Amino acid sequence: VMGVSGSGKSSFIKLITGQNISIDYSLKLCTENITSCSFIYKERLRIHLIEFPGFDNTYKSDTEVLHHIASWLTATYQENIQLNGIIYLHRIDDARIGGSADRSLAMLQKLCGPRCFPNIILVTTFWSFTEPDIGAARERDLVEREDFWGFGFMQSRGSAVLRHLGSRQSAMAILERSLRSRRPLTLQIQREINIEGLTLVETEAGQQVDEDLKRQKENYERELKKLREAMEDAPKMCD
Repeated sequence: VMGVSGSGKSSFIKLITGQNISIDYSLKLCTENITSCSFIYKERLRIHLIEFPGFDNTYKSDTEVLHHIASWLTATYQENIQLNGIIYLHRIDDARIGGSADRSLAMLQKLCGPRCFPNIILVTTFWSFTEPDIGAARERDLVEREDFWGFGFMQSRGSAVLRHLGSRQSAMAILERSLRSRRPLTLQIQREINIEGLTLVETEAGQQVDEDLKRQKENYERELKKLREAMEDAPKMCD
């Protein structure tokens, strides 16, 4: 289960399992800020729901978050533990386009790769916090706008787009959709590191973080230049 901070990951997992999120030591591979809950589904199938940290972490850089995720995915792959699906959450009441949400979905695409898109479900949350018409318009933007961050791009390559309405019934329907495919996934970053022998910085996800850092640095330098120019012009205006 992935998404930016505050998108409802922990609440979604708690609705399904009835448990508060905590580290599941039965996996023996938990990395800092990656937590899980497990439960028995229909009395015969044990399911582990893993919560991954968002790339908008207040206390850690995107590079640190990527390192935690990559370390966990690398270790689980080496122990022959593989994911069967990804559920990605996005708040429908968030009117902002771009920023952390944009970066987060870009990282999802780089971590998983196009081969895994059919096993990804893109889920909008917090529908009770917005008017239905406004929510529906934002949902259309997510799917239809090519200049946004890729719901439509991923949907056209097999990802499903669903609504989570806040109830356990709604959460279970999303989980059951994810369970339709039991095929174990080898994510792109697992293939790059474990099979191709790339370092983290050489992976597509690592390159994405590097590009984001360069962009942030350019924006910072641009704003700093404007501030300096404004300060230089201030005495002239006083004269």
